[in-house]
Amino acid sequence: MLAEHGLDRDIASINASLPVVTIGVVLAGGKSSRMGRNKAMLVRTSFDTSNHLGERAAVTLLNHMKNCLMAAGCAEVVVSGAAVGGLPDRILDAGPLAGIDSALASLPVSTSPRQMLIVPVDMPALSPVTLQGLMTAAGAARPMHYQSQMLPLVLPITQQTCIAVDAALRGNGPHSIHALVASLSAGTLPLPTSVANEFFNLNTPAEWQAWCLDISSSQARTIDPSGTLQA
Repeated sequence: MLAEHGLDRDIASINASLPVVTIGVVLAGGKSSRMGRNKAMLVRTSFDTSNHLGERAAVTLLNHMKNCLMAAGCAEVVVSGAAVGGLPDRILDAGPLAGIDSALASLPVSTSPRQMLIVPVDMPALSPVTLQGLMTAAGAARPMHYQSQMLPLVLPITQQTCIAVDAALRGNGPHSIHALVASLSAGTLPLPTSVANEFFNLNTPAEWQAWCLDISSSQARTIDPSGTLQA
């Protein structure tokens, strides 16, 4: 028995020294009832800052969020939401928790430390730097989110997390991310004032149009009349 406990400690020590693999998860299975169409498939046209000509590029909200997760350092990205070609919910009408459950169930077993970085599809102002802050603070050791914000959320991919998600979905309590993070004693990071405007959801056509106009105006101000991006 002592030998077994010693082996367990050795394995835990080895795992702790391994680099943490982060898997991005985009929650895109909502009904988008207030928007009137699937939010994940909304297309925004913006200036492509990857070239000096300021050319325009079109991208869906779904692909925008996937790109953001990859830029933050995720090894791969999975999408929850059958309507957009992603993972179907195993439990219907259970909200974001069902998407997290499906993502967990889809991941193969691994002995390496891993964590999920979970974002909603309708929070397009999130920056890779803001997401990296959560990834670094969590380090696969515990769930982590910004103060007063349930999403984005980092969840370690562990048996404890799987049990907690299952209990939150099938228990008598509220089926909410808030209840999940409370049961896991999640840590919180202070929300810097400088990034507070990144944490808003697009739910209605008016909000979508206002955000697109705001982004277009911001990017247009960085381009001179010749079409060259200013420093």
